[in-house]
Amino acid sequence: MTQAFSHLTQISTLWPKATQERLVTLLYRLAKEAQNPAPEAMLAVKSLIYQLVVTMIREIPAKDHQQTPLAAIRSHQILETLNQVFGFVEKTTHTRLPWLKPRHQ
Repeated sequence: MTQAFSHLTQISTLWPKATQERLVTLLYRLAKEAQNPAPEAMLAVKSLIYQLVVTMIREIPAKDHQQTPLAAIRSHQILETLNQVFGFVEKTTHTRLPWLKPRHQ
C-alpha cells in the first residue's frame, strides 16, 4: 500500500479539479458514516475507504520531481500512519461485523 501512494503528487492543488472534488466528497461521506451508530455503518466506512484509495491511486497524477530527503521521510511517516489507520479499520470492522472474514490471517 505504501508503495502505491509514494509516487503520487502530494499537493492537492496540483491534482485535477474533478479528482479534488471526488476525494472531498468521499471524505465527507466517510466522516458522516463514521459517526453513524448503525451496525452497518462500519461496513460503509470500510467501503468508502477502499473507494478513496482506488480513486487516489487511479486519478492523482504521478510526481514529476524528486523529493528532498526530509520530504521523503515525512511522506514515509504519513504513509505508515495511513497503513495503521487502514489496519485499524480492518480490525474494527471485523470486530463489529463478525460475519465478515478478513482476507488474510
